[in-house]
Amino acid sequence: MVDPSRRRLFTAHSAAVTKLRAPWSVPEADFTDNCSRCGKCVDVCETGVLIKGAAGFPEIDFQQAECSFCGQCAAVCPEPVFSSTAAKPWQLTVTFQQYCLTYQGVACQSCKDFCDASAISFIPQSGGIATPQLATAQCTGCGACVAACPVNAITISN
Repeated sequence: MVDPSRRRLFTAHSAAVTKLRAPWSVPEADFTDNCSRCGKCVDVCETGVLIKGAAGFPEIDFQQAECSFCGQCAAVCPEPVFSSTAAKPWQLTVTFQQYCLTYQGVACQSCKDFCDASAISFIPQSGGIATPQLATAQCTGCGACVAACPVNAITISN
């Protein structure tokens, strides 16, 4: 297993950090109004992707892990901050930044290799390196591609 903190040692770019809540979270205003910051959801997170943020509220950190959508965060929470886990967990947008190695002429497909949903493919370019393309209908928003990127060129946001 690769230690994400070590692989970032020589990373030249840092992706913009957007605070994401756990899957099935209610809208942000309702979440912060009702979350007691007890940390139960963070404690039961099986992958460790859910962390306690600076303000004490739980946040998703895709640099740590991916979300397995186990639903334990919603099941253990005593507050009304989660909707039904039968619904789609969230609507997230994956973006490949311009400093992606493929846009710099370097062959890399790390994100594709870690995408269990096969939502990332690489399109051959005439006279160049194949570039990433996301099949949004297939993307679950699990975040596995984020930590896999050696130059931190993938962002996920609401």
